[in-house]
Order: sequence, then structure tokens, then C-alpha cells
Amino acid sequence: MIHRHLTTSEWTRAAIDSALEYGDLSDWQGLFAQARTDRALAEAVRAVARAHRVPGSSVMALQLVQSLWPETPDRSR
Repeated sequence: MIHRHLTTSEWTRAAIDSALEYGDLSDWQGLFAQARTDRALAEAVRAVARAHRVPGSSVMALQLVQSLWPETPDRSR
């Protein structure tokens, strides 16, 4: 995803936030393909989704992280 206001191609928290709010399907596929193998990234997605409640996107992102890493409990409950 090319982020309008970011100068990095890494999945920083700002980039995750941008993908959740403005990203399309290919952006989500890239983010969650990497989150599937990177627990730290998955936890960053979880933290961003909890902090910035984007209607629809935040709930879906939280569910996707839980499905990728079911053994990692969501501590927000």
C-alpha cells in the first residue's frame, strides 16, 4: 500500500492505521499475509484496531488477528 502521508513501506502503526481506514482488499491481504507469520505485527494490528475504532474495519481486523493467532488471548476483554 502506498500511504499518502507516510514515507515507509514497513508496517508501522501509522501504516496499519492507514490500511484499516483507507486500504482496499489487496492492502489487507498484504498486511494479514505478513501478520500470519509475524506475531509482533499481529499484536500491533490488534493494538491499532483497539485504539482507533474504524467502523467495520476494527472489528474485522481484531477477528482476523484472533483467527491467525488463536492461542494469543485478546487482553482487551
